Amino acid sequence: MQTQEEWRDQKSLLILLHKREQQIEVLQNRVICTREYQNKLQAKGKVHIAKWAALVTESGYSVNSRRAITRMWGDYKKFFGGLRSYRDTLEIRYEEALHWIDAWTLPTYLMEQPQCQLEEGASQ
Repeated sequence: MQTQEEWRDQKSLLILLHKREQQIEVLQNRVICTREYQNKLQAKGKVHIAKWAALVTESGYSVNSRRAITRMWGDYKKFFGGLRSYRDTLEIRYEEALHWIDAWTLPTYLMEQPQCQLEEGASQ
């Protein structure tokens, strides 16, 4: 059977442990991704835009890749709480960020018909 003193010691340890866990959580919510992870996010974004550009091209349209990249990262920054850059992504949200990039879709207003097709349609 535990003595009163042992019980107080255990309770004190639990309180201390809880405080430490809270401190760790606060720190985790402030630590940004490493440079390696930042570079992986950037590369994944470029590959994702390239896939969209290829799909759009196959359907007879074109896409301005610069505008698409700007739009994707703008959406990304809004989704992740108004970041200044994808480089400010928190380390604890890195996996979520990778999934977000995979799920992002190109807005239809960024898909344009090539000029030569527009001119052909106008002359008919």
